[in-house]
Amino acid sequence: MAKEAALRKVCKPFGWEKYQNIDLNRLAAYAIHMLARKSVLVTFENVVVALFIMFPRKFCLPVYEHYPDSSRVNRALLQLRPKYRNWATGSPVRGFKLTSTGIAIAEDTAKALTNPAPLSKEPPRMIKPRTFSPQLEIENRVLNREIFSKYDKNQVDQIDGMEVLELLRAVPHTPPNILRGHLRELENIAKEAHSTTALEFLRFLRHQFSSLFEES
Repeated sequence: MAKEAALRKVCKPFGWEKYQNIDLNRLAAYAIHMLARKSVLVTFENVVVALFIMFPRKFCLPVYEHYPDSSRVNRALLQLRPKYRNWATGSPVRGFKLTSTGIAIAEDTAKALTNPAPLSKEPPRMIKPRTFSPQLEIENRVLNREIFSKYDKNQVDQIDGMEVLELLRAVPHTPPNILRGHLRELENIAKEAHSTTALEFLRFLRHQFSSLFEES
């Protein structure tokens, strides 16, 4: 509770109209920059809480809105890494630090939060529901991912646990039973898509990273 109280002293909530048009990655960069300037350790946990305090409607759990969605924060932080946008370096273990590009993005975001763009007057467009396709789903979630590319090129020594968690849409310290459930979900989709390639890859991950899926 003391740590949360300390964060609430430096993190003030923004009104929805201030941040509704700003994407999650920019908000995450802003949070890292703000915590660093306030001399607060930029750990994964502190970033999760800071984003939830400042931008609750974008970083809350979909059903339980009074709780932060750490999985959503994790995905945003992964997108900031050098191999994607190169806005930040670090990890949940070491903490995070913005690159020069990330600092520029964070400062631009700070300005946007102060002077948000006018809201569009146009009515929302109706979006046709997407028909579920196992083939498309397994391509998007597995076969088109960099982690699979490493496996396909026999560069498995370059695959790390964080990439596995990202593939499973999970965060560090997710319980093994939850991770096994996410992995089974992908395996079932691969079976529906008749993709033996994806299925063999997922089975490789289950074996190679068994420590993630086994109870300690």
